[in-house]
Amino acid sequence: MVSRQFPLSAVVALAACACVGQIRDTQRDASRDAAIDARLDGAIDARSDGAVDTVADVGRGDVAADRPAVATDVSSDGDSARPDGGCPSGTLRCQGRCLDVSSDILNCGECGRICAVPRATARCTVGACAIATCEPGFGDCNARAEDGCESNLASSANCGRCGITCDSTRPFCDESTLRCSANCPAAQVRCGARCAELTSDVEHCGACGTRCSFANAVALCVAGRCQRGACAAGYGDCDGDPSNGCEASLASAAHCGGCGAACAGATPVCDVALRRCSAGCNASSVRCGPLCVDTATDTAHCGACGNRCAFANANALCSAGRCRIGVCQAGFANCDGDDSNGCEVNIGASLSHCGRCDQRCAPANATAVCSSGSCAYSRCELNFGDCDRTSANGCEVSLTSSAAHCGACGNTCRPFNATPACVGGSCDYTACALGFGDCDSIRANGCETNIQASLSHCGRCAAPCSLPNATAECASGACSIQDCQPPFANCDGVVSNGCEVDTSSSSANCGRCGLRCSAGQSCVSGTCG
Repeated sequence: MVSRQFPLSAVVALAACACVGQIRDTQRDASRDAAIDARLDGAIDARSDGAVDTVADVGRGDVAADRPAVATDVSSDGDSARPDGGCPSGTLRCQGRCLDVSSDILNCGECGRICAVPRATARCTVGACAIATCEPGFGDCNARAEDGCESNLASSANCGRCGITCDSTRPFCDESTLRCSANCPAAQVRCGARCAELTSDVEHCGACGTRCSFANAVALCVAGRCQRGACAAGYGDCDGDPSNGCEASLASAAHCGGCGAACAGATPVCDVALRRCSAGCNASSVRCGPLCVDTATDTAHCGACGNRCAFANANALCSAGRCRIGVCQAGFANCDGDDSNGCEVNIGASLSHCGRCDQRCAPANATAVCSSGSCAYSRCELNFGDCDRTSANGCEVSLTSSAAHCGACGNTCRPFNATPACVGGSCDYTACALGFGDCDSIRANGCETNIQASLSHCGRCAAPCSLPNATAECASGACSIQDCQPPFANCDGVVSNGCEVDTSSSSANCGRCGLRCSAGQSCVSGTCG
């Protein structure tokens, strides 16, 4: 099974190419690939006049708030954005053609504005770029069209669909089923809060955190190793080195339309729009060195030869000869709203913007880590533990005070006959249960003695129940006489002195209590005589 992703650099090629090729993005298996191919094959149909139709199926349809309204009267020195009487109402002349800029994804709202959003099929609605459908496995969870379908639906924060968060009983999101799971499947391993298949996952290829990426090309993970896939439209691997991706622009004099197709002799210039060598430039293009370019839309020569449009971690656009920021590359976002520094935040690793702008990664009592846009942690703070094994809430338990996790996760305090407590990471108790006492002074085993029945601790600790000439009994915490030892008897009814009378010799209690011998008689062996 192979995962693939499509770089945003390919979007630039769309503006110059009249015939848009098939684009494939990252997927997990052949069935997903087929679904994507079918959707993208129908997404852009080349018309005879070079314009394009947009997709028919509509997803969320989120419209970027900062997109301009549809232009109705655009004038320029160049032919690429000039109205003329020959264009029907509601259209503009762009590159010599009359186009409906209210729905054209290559000229949305104005000539040269390309609609392209990360991990999604774009559409142009009323002159504003929007999301038609997300790639399988991704969702537009923040409802912002400009960063596309930013959320991985194989994450514990959005498992299967936006807003489905995996809880402590099922903390992992299974990539194969997109459902929360108690454990990762046998073929997958835990990478942060995700279960990943290291043999095919381009974000975790061969090992957690090893991301596959190639310039201007599809990235693949095959058998746990990164490989370069197909080149993006307009680029080629002309040096034969897969490690630097598809390094050559096929809109250059050295590689005009294909690797090694050099322009020379009678055809010295490369017509960027047509991808072929030419003797000179036509009226709608300007010669910049060995190239024929449309300075109204060419990002390498925007407004003038050599004026290159570039924004950090973002797709650059040239619209009406002015550089403008396009969509952010996957994994980056423009969180400060300042176009000049591009898409400045790596939302795959930023603790302040983890997964999307303004989503702070701050798990409790732990060293936070944002991994592939999912919030996790690298280690717990001293005396805290992640006892529910849920990364989202960090190390939620104090190991110094939790009776359920005292000193370590799972170490439950169970003192005998007492209310459990954890003090400084050691098991303790707060109070003994009624009728029990801690008579051995060992706090860990609680109140081990039943002071209601113990002869050694009757009623309280260190209160022995032992009576003279008797078998003692502790009942309900009180010491009592169970039996007297013959020939003794408890004739005064006092428990504390036990069986105080020897009935074998007592003339007052001869043989039994109260049997007194007559005057002049003595008691011998319990008989008066």
